[in-house]
Amino acid sequence: MAAWKDSVSRFAQNAVSKSKEMAEVTRLNMEIGGLEQRIKENHAALGRYLLERPELLPVGDPKVDEILGQIKEVEAQIERDRIAIRELKNIELCPQCGAEVVRGNRFCPQCGSPMAAAQQPSQAEPAAAHTCPECGQLLDEGAIFCGNCGASVKSGQ
Repeated sequence: MAAWKDSVSRFAQNAVSKSKEMAEVTRLNMEIGGLEQRIKENHAALGRYLLERPELLPVGDPKVDEILGQIKEVEAQIERDRIAIRELKNIELCPQCGAEVVRGNRFCPQCGSPMAAAQQPSQAEPAAAHTCPECGQLLDEGAIFCGNCGASVKSGQ
C-alpha cells in the first residue's frame, strides 16, 4: 500500500513539475512573440523613415526599386478600394477638412466649406434629366421632394 502511495505521489509531483515547465515555456514563447513584434514595428518604422527620405536610399538598387514598386502598387490599390467604398456609401471627402460628406450636400457639415462644384448640376447633364425647380439639383427617378432643398417636385416635370 505504501508503494502505491509513493507511486501516486511521484506521479503528482511529475505532473506539477511538467505543468510548471509548460507554463514557463508558454510565458517565454509569449515573450519571444512580443519581442518579434517589436522587431517588426522597428522594421516598419525604419522603412517609413527611409521612404520619407528617398535621398538615403541606394540609387538603382534592383531590390529597393522592386520594393518601392510593390509599395506604390499596394498604395494605388488601397486608394481604389477607398474610392469604391465612398461610391458604395454615396459619400465624398471634404476638400478642406477631409470629413466624409454625403454626396449632393453643398457644404461640409464639419467645417462648413463649400463642396466641389462637380456636385452641382452641370450643363452636360442629359436634357431628359429631372431637376428641382427651386435649386436645380438633379432628382432621383420618381422623386416627389428634392433631396437637396426639400422643395415639392411635380411628377409631370
